[in-house]
Amino acid sequence: MHELQEVLRILGQRHVRDLGEYRQHLIAAVCVGWPPKAMARTGARSEWSVYRHLQALTEHVLDPTGVEPTRDFLRTWAELHSACCTAPAFALIKGNRVFDTFRQTGAQRGARVGGSSRTDTGGPGVIPRSRPATGRTQFRGSRSGPSRIGS
Repeated sequence: MHELQEVLRILGQRHVRDLGEYRQHLIAAVCVGWPPKAMARTGARSEWSVYRHLQALTEHVLDPTGVEPTRDFLRTWAELHSACCTAPAFALIKGNRVFDTFRQTGAQRGARVGGSSRTDTGGPGVIPRSRPATGRTQFRGSRSGPSRIGS
């Protein structure tokens, strides 16, 4: 375990600029103290998916530093980089748009890949999950990894 000043120095030196929109939403939600279970309840992703994405994010950011990949250290890193790497996440926080935008991102994602059982109203343009689109291969993730469904 590193000393506190050493951890802050290491985290301050680690810049990660390749954070996409969903990862910025995750960072914003973590920084305001939103637990993964609450993130999943928005309908954006399953609880398992949120945990998996958070784990991948913390490992992506923190593994090269040697600092333990936890949400607490991710939050500390994000605060240290609020003017550069995580500026979009803090703009969401400042504009009080973390929760609405987080839900919207999930709803948009759901509409693109066939709807979500939580948010799908069966409106026009929604492809039901039980009937994969002809000519496309869809993947459904499980704890053992993605499995191929459809034709």
